[in-house]
Amino acid sequence: MNDVATAKTLEANARAQEAHHLAVLKSLNAQVQDARDDVQHMAYEAYVNGPGVLADMAALVDLVSRGGEASKSAGTLDYLAQGRSADEVKFRALATQQQAAAAKAVAARVAREAATAKAVAAQAAVTAALLKQRAAISTLQEVRQQTADQLGELGYEIELTTTPLDLDAINNLVTTPLCTQDNGDFPNGFFPASALCPIDGHPADMMRPVAARGLNALKNAYEQDLGERLCITDTYRPYHEQVIVAQQSPGLAAKPGRSKHGLGLAVDLCGGVENFGTREHLWMKQHAPLFGFYHPAWAEPTGSMPEPWHWEYAN
Repeated sequence: MNDVATAKTLEANARAQEAHHLAVLKSLNAQVQDARDDVQHMAYEAYVNGPGVLADMAALVDLVSRGGEASKSAGTLDYLAQGRSADEVKFRALATQQQAAAAKAVAARVAREAATAKAVAAQAAVTAALLKQRAAISTLQEVRQQTADQLGELGYEIELTTTPLDLDAINNLVTTPLCTQDNGDFPNGFFPASALCPIDGHPADMMRPVAARGLNALKNAYEQDLGERLCITDTYRPYHEQVIVAQQSPGLAAKPGRSKHGLGLAVDLCGGVENFGTREHLWMKQHAPLFGFYHPAWAEPTGSMPEPWHWEYAN
Protein backbone atom coordinates (compact mmCIF):
# COMPACT_ATOMS: atom_id res chain seq x y z
CA MET A 1 0.00 0.00 0.00
CA ASN A 2 3.01 2.27 0.36
CA ASP A 3 3.47 1.89 -3.40
CA VAL A 4 -0.16 2.87 -3.99
CA ALA A 5 0.12 5.96 -1.80
CA THR A 6 3.37 7.00 -3.51
CA ALA A 7 1.95 6.41 -6.99
CA LYS A 8 -1.19 8.40 -6.23
CA THR A 9 0.82 11.26 -4.76
CA LEU A 10 2.94 11.38 -7.92
CA GLU A 11 -0.22 11.26 -10.01
CA ALA A 12 -1.72 14.18 -8.06
CA ASN A 13 1.48 16.18 -8.55
CA ALA A 14 1.47 15.37 -12.26
CA ARG A 15 -2.16 16.48 -12.55
CA ALA A 16 -1.31 19.76 -10.83
CA GLN A 17 1.61 20.32 -13.23
CA GLU A 18 -0.61 19.54 -16.21
CA ALA A 19 -3.27 21.97 -14.98
CA HIS A 20 -0.64 24.67 -14.47
CA HIS A 21 0.84 24.34 -17.95
CA LEU A 22 -2.62 24.23 -19.53
CA ALA A 23 -3.55 27.44 -17.69
CA VAL A 24 -0.36 29.12 -18.93
CA LEU A 25 -1.07 27.93 -22.47
CA LYS A 26 -4.65 29.20 -22.28
CA SER A 27 -3.46 32.62 -21.14
CA LEU A 28 -0.86 32.82 -23.91
CA ASN A 29 -3.42 31.70 -26.49
CA ALA A 30 -5.62 34.62 -25.47
CA GLN A 31 -2.70 37.07 -25.65
CA VAL A 32 -1.62 35.76 -29.05
CA GLN A 33 -5.19 36.07 -30.31
CA ASP A 34 -5.36 39.68 -29.09
CA ALA A 35 -2.05 40.47 -30.79
CA ARG A 36 -3.23 38.75 -33.97
CA ASP A 37 -6.44 40.79 -33.88
CA ASP A 38 -4.39 43.99 -33.59
CA VAL A 39 -2.26 43.04 -36.58
CA GLN A 40 -5.31 42.05 -38.62
CA HIS A 41 -7.02 45.31 -37.65
CA MET A 42 -4.04 47.33 -38.87
CA ALA A 43 -4.01 45.37 -42.12
CA TYR A 44 -7.74 45.90 -42.56
CA GLU A 45 -7.41 49.63 -41.91
CA ALA A 46 -4.60 49.87 -44.44
CA TYR A 47 -6.71 47.97 -46.99
CA VAL A 48 -9.96 49.88 -46.42
CA ASN A 49 -8.50 53.31 -45.72
CA GLY A 50 -5.40 52.79 -47.75
CA PRO A 51 -5.47 56.00 -49.83
CA GLY A 52 -5.94 58.20 -46.82
CA VAL A 53 -3.42 56.39 -44.70
CA LEU A 54 -0.91 56.20 -47.50
CA ALA A 55 -1.47 59.85 -48.27
CA ASP A 56 -0.81 60.79 -44.68
CA MET A 57 2.33 58.70 -44.62
CA ALA A 58 3.45 60.19 -47.94
CA ALA A 59 2.86 63.67 -46.57
CA LEU A 60 4.98 62.87 -43.55
CA VAL A 61 7.73 61.54 -45.76
CA ASP A 62 7.52 64.68 -47.89
CA LEU A 63 7.74 66.89 -44.83
CA VAL A 64 10.77 65.01 -43.61
CA SER A 65 12.48 65.56 -46.94
CA ARG A 66 11.87 69.33 -46.69
CA GLY A 67 13.38 69.71 -43.24
CA GLY A 68 12.58 72.66 -40.95
CA GLU A 69 9.17 72.35 -39.31
CA ALA A 70 8.95 68.94 -40.81
CA SER A 71 11.18 67.61 -38.02
CA LYS A 72 8.10 67.38 -35.80
CA SER A 73 6.36 65.22 -38.34
CA ALA A 74 9.51 63.14 -38.67
CA GLY A 75 9.25 62.39 -34.99
CA THR A 76 5.64 61.36 -35.54
CA LEU A 77 6.64 59.06 -38.38
CA ASP A 78 9.41 57.53 -36.29
CA TYR A 79 6.96 57.01 -33.44
CA LEU A 80 4.49 55.21 -35.72
CA ALA A 81 7.23 53.03 -37.16
CA GLN A 82 8.53 52.12 -33.73
CA GLY A 83 5.01 51.34 -32.55
CA ARG A 84 4.41 48.93 -35.41
CA SER A 85 7.82 47.38 -34.94
CA ALA A 86 7.11 46.89 -31.23
CA ASP A 87 3.79 45.23 -32.06
CA GLU A 88 5.55 42.85 -34.41
CA VAL A 89 8.22 42.00 -31.81
CA LYS A 90 5.55 41.45 -29.16
CA PHE A 91 3.57 39.19 -31.49
CA ARG A 92 6.63 37.11 -32.36
CA ALA A 93 7.61 36.81 -28.68
CA LEU A 94 4.11 35.71 -27.72
CA ALA A 95 4.06 33.16 -30.54
CA THR A 96 7.38 31.73 -29.32
CA GLN A 97 6.10 31.54 -25.74
CA GLN A 98 2.90 29.91 -26.98
CA GLN A 99 4.83 27.18 -28.77
CA ALA A 100 7.00 26.53 -25.69
CA ALA A 101 3.93 26.41 -23.43
CA ALA A 102 2.20 24.00 -25.80
CA ALA A 103 5.23 21.70 -25.70
CA LYS A 104 5.30 21.80 -21.89
CA ALA A 105 1.56 21.10 -21.72
CA VAL A 106 1.96 18.06 -23.97
CA ALA A 107 4.90 16.80 -21.88
CA ALA A 108 2.90 17.34 -18.68
CA ARG A 109 -0.02 15.36 -20.09
CA VAL A 110 2.27 12.49 -21.09
CA ALA A 111 3.80 12.50 -17.59
CA ARG A 112 0.38 12.58 -15.98
CA GLU A 113 -0.87 9.68 -18.11
CA ALA A 114 2.22 7.67 -17.15
CA ALA A 115 1.69 8.48 -13.47
CA THR A 116 -1.97 7.49 -13.75
CA ALA A 117 -1.01 4.19 -15.36
CA LYS A 118 1.43 3.46 -12.52
CA ALA A 119 -1.19 4.35 -9.91
CA VAL A 120 -3.74 2.07 -11.57
CA ALA A 121 -1.19 -0.76 -11.76
CA ALA A 122 -0.22 -0.29 -8.11
CA GLN A 123 -3.87 -0.28 -7.06
CA ALA A 124 -4.53 -3.44 -9.07
CA ALA A 125 -1.55 -5.17 -7.43
CA VAL A 126 -2.78 -4.21 -3.96
CA THR A 127 -6.31 -5.36 -4.75
CA ALA A 128 -4.99 -8.73 -5.91
CA ALA A 129 -2.82 -9.03 -2.80
CA LEU A 130 -5.76 -8.19 -0.53
CA LEU A 131 -7.94 -10.80 -2.20
CA LYS A 132 -5.17 -13.35 -1.72
CA GLN A 133 -4.75 -12.33 1.92
CA ARG A 134 -8.48 -12.56 2.58
CA ALA A 135 -8.56 -16.02 1.04
CA ALA A 136 -5.60 -17.06 3.20
CA ILE A 137 -7.28 -15.75 6.35
CA SER A 138 -10.48 -17.56 5.46
CA THR A 139 -8.56 -20.81 4.96
CA LEU A 140 -6.64 -20.30 8.19
CA GLN A 141 -9.83 -19.72 10.14
CA GLU A 142 -11.39 -22.86 8.69
CA VAL A 143 -8.31 -24.94 9.53
CA ARG A 144 -8.18 -23.52 13.04
CA GLN A 145 -11.81 -24.36 13.67
CA GLN A 146 -11.45 -27.84 12.16
CA THR A 147 -8.39 -28.50 14.33
CA ALA A 148 -10.24 -27.37 17.44
CA ASP A 149 -13.20 -29.60 16.56
CA GLN A 150 -10.97 -32.62 15.96
CA LEU A 151 -9.13 -32.12 19.25
CA GLY A 152 -12.49 -31.74 20.98
CA GLU A 153 -13.58 -35.12 19.61
CA LEU A 154 -10.44 -36.62 21.15
CA GLY A 155 -11.33 -35.21 24.53
CA TYR A 156 -9.16 -32.11 24.48
CA GLU A 157 -10.87 -28.89 25.42
CA ILE A 158 -9.53 -26.15 23.17
CA GLU A 159 -10.60 -22.58 23.76
CA LEU A 160 -10.02 -20.29 20.82
CA THR A 161 -8.64 -17.06 22.24
CA THR A 162 -9.74 -14.90 19.34
CA THR A 163 -12.91 -14.55 17.31
CA PRO A 164 -12.62 -15.15 13.56
CA LEU A 165 -12.80 -12.04 11.43
CA ASP A 166 -16.09 -11.45 9.67
CA LEU A 167 -14.84 -11.67 6.10
CA ASP A 168 -18.30 -11.03 4.71
CA ALA A 169 -18.30 -7.68 6.49
CA ILE A 170 -14.96 -6.89 4.85
CA ASN A 171 -16.18 -7.89 1.42
CA ASN A 172 -19.35 -5.85 1.85
CA LEU A 173 -17.46 -2.84 3.16
CA VAL A 174 -17.87 -0.89 -0.06
CA THR A 175 -21.66 -1.19 0.13
CA THR A 176 -21.90 0.51 3.52
CA PRO A 177 -23.46 3.97 2.97
CA LEU A 178 -21.18 6.94 3.49
CA CYS A 179 -22.26 9.66 5.92
CA THR A 180 -21.84 12.22 3.14
CA GLN A 181 -21.40 12.27 -0.63
CA ASP A 182 -19.14 15.32 -0.45
CA ASN A 183 -15.94 13.70 -1.74
CA GLY A 184 -14.40 16.86 -3.10
CA ASP A 185 -10.73 17.76 -2.76
CA PHE A 186 -9.98 20.67 -0.47
CA PRO A 187 -6.76 22.37 0.66
CA ASN A 188 -4.81 20.49 3.32
CA GLY A 189 -6.30 21.32 6.72
CA PHE A 190 -9.27 23.23 5.32
CA PHE A 191 -11.88 20.49 4.82
CA PRO A 192 -15.44 21.59 5.70
CA ALA A 193 -17.46 19.53 8.17
CA SER A 194 -19.71 18.47 5.27
CA ALA A 195 -16.78 16.55 3.72
CA LEU A 196 -15.87 14.60 6.87
CA CYS A 197 -17.46 11.67 8.72
CA PRO A 198 -17.23 10.80 12.43
CA ILE A 199 -15.72 7.62 13.83
CA ASP A 200 -18.15 5.39 15.73
CA GLY A 201 -17.87 6.07 19.44
CA HIS A 202 -15.54 9.02 18.77
CA PRO A 203 -17.78 11.86 17.53
CA ALA A 204 -14.95 14.40 17.77
CA ASP A 205 -12.71 12.33 15.47
CA MET A 206 -13.39 12.87 11.78
CA MET A 207 -11.98 11.50 8.52
CA ARG A 208 -12.71 11.53 4.79
CA PRO A 209 -15.92 9.54 4.08
CA VAL A 210 -14.27 6.38 2.68
CA ALA A 211 -11.50 6.48 5.30
CA ALA A 212 -14.02 6.84 8.13
CA ARG A 213 -16.02 3.91 6.77
CA GLY A 214 -12.87 1.80 6.61
CA LEU A 215 -11.76 2.77 10.12
CA ASN A 216 -15.20 2.02 11.55
CA ALA A 217 -15.11 -1.47 10.03
CA LEU A 218 -11.52 -1.98 11.22
CA LYS A 219 -12.48 -0.77 14.70
CA ASN A 220 -15.32 -3.28 14.91
CA ALA A 221 -13.09 -6.15 13.79
CA TYR A 222 -10.32 -5.11 16.19
CA GLU A 223 -12.67 -4.94 19.16
CA GLN A 224 -14.36 -8.22 18.25
CA ASP A 225 -11.07 -10.04 17.73
CA LEU A 226 -9.04 -8.65 20.65
CA GLY A 227 -11.86 -7.96 23.08
CA GLU A 228 -10.73 -4.39 23.76
CA ARG A 229 -11.59 -0.96 22.42
CA LEU A 230 -9.53 0.57 19.66
CA CYS A 231 -7.84 3.60 21.22
CA ILE A 232 -7.76 6.69 18.98
CA THR A 233 -5.81 9.86 19.77
CA ASP A 234 -6.01 11.86 16.54
CA THR A 235 -7.61 11.83 13.09
CA TYR A 236 -8.37 14.84 10.87
CA ARG A 237 -6.30 17.82 11.91
CA PRO A 238 -7.21 21.37 10.78
CA TYR A 239 -4.44 23.62 9.50
CA HIS A 240 -4.25 25.76 12.64
CA GLU A 241 -3.87 22.65 14.80
CA GLN A 242 -1.06 21.39 12.57
CA VAL A 243 0.68 24.73 13.07
CA ILE A 244 0.55 24.20 16.84
CA VAL A 245 1.75 20.58 16.56
CA ALA A 246 4.65 21.64 14.32
CA GLN A 247 5.63 24.35 16.81
CA GLN A 248 5.51 21.92 19.72
CA SER A 249 7.48 19.23 17.87
CA PRO A 250 9.84 21.02 15.46
CA GLY A 251 11.55 18.63 13.09
CA LEU A 252 9.21 15.79 14.02
CA ALA A 253 5.73 16.86 12.93
CA ALA A 254 4.89 17.46 9.28
CA LYS A 255 4.90 21.03 8.06
CA PRO A 256 1.46 22.69 8.02
CA GLY A 257 -0.23 21.86 4.75
CA ARG A 258 1.81 18.68 4.23
CA SER A 259 0.32 16.27 6.79
CA LYS A 260 -1.95 13.36 5.84
CA HIS A 261 -3.94 14.32 8.94
CA GLY A 262 -4.84 17.53 7.11
CA LEU A 263 -6.31 15.42 4.29
CA GLY A 264 -8.43 13.32 6.63
CA LEU A 265 -6.49 10.19 5.66
CA ALA A 266 -4.39 9.53 8.80
CA VAL A 267 -5.15 8.23 12.28
CA ASP A 268 -2.99 8.00 15.40
CA LEU A 269 -3.73 5.04 17.68
CA CYS A 270 -2.96 4.12 21.27
CA GLY A 271 -3.90 1.29 23.65
CA GLY A 272 -0.85 -0.77 22.72
CA VAL A 273 -0.76 -0.01 19.01
CA GLU A 274 1.65 2.86 19.75
CA ASN A 275 4.39 0.34 20.61
CA PHE A 276 6.15 -1.91 18.10
CA GLY A 277 5.91 -5.63 18.83
CA THR A 278 2.74 -5.62 20.94
CA ARG A 279 -0.14 -7.89 20.02
CA GLU A 280 -2.22 -4.79 19.24
CA HIS A 281 0.39 -3.45 16.83
CA LEU A 282 0.89 -6.87 15.24
CA TRP A 283 -2.87 -7.22 14.80
CA MET A 284 -2.90 -3.92 12.94
CA LYS A 285 0.02 -4.96 10.74
CA GLN A 286 -1.77 -8.17 9.79
CA HIS A 287 -5.32 -6.91 9.41
CA ALA A 288 -5.34 -3.15 8.73
CA PRO A 289 -4.68 -3.59 4.96
CA LEU A 290 -7.93 -5.56 4.71
CA PHE A 291 -9.71 -2.32 5.56
CA GLY A 292 -7.58 -0.02 3.42
CA PHE A 293 -5.12 1.13 6.10
CA TYR A 294 -1.35 0.69 6.14
CA HIS A 295 1.69 1.67 8.17
CA PRO A 296 3.86 3.95 5.97
CA ALA A 297 7.47 2.93 5.38
CA TRP A 298 8.86 6.10 6.97
CA ALA A 299 7.02 5.22 10.21
CA GLU A 300 8.48 1.69 10.44
CA PRO A 301 11.25 0.89 12.99
CA THR A 302 13.81 1.25 10.19
CA GLY A 303 12.11 4.31 8.70
CA SER A 304 13.21 7.93 8.83
CA MET A 305 10.78 8.75 11.64
CA PRO A 306 9.49 5.67 13.51
CA GLU A 307 5.89 6.20 14.59
CA PRO A 308 4.13 2.94 15.48
CA TRP A 309 0.93 4.83 16.28
CA HIS A 310 0.55 6.49 12.85
CA TRP A 311 -1.58 4.77 10.19
CA GLU A 312 -2.83 6.02 6.85
CA TYR A 313 -5.69 5.19 4.52
CA ALA A 314 -4.71 4.31 0.95
CA ASN A 315 -7.19 6.63 -0.75
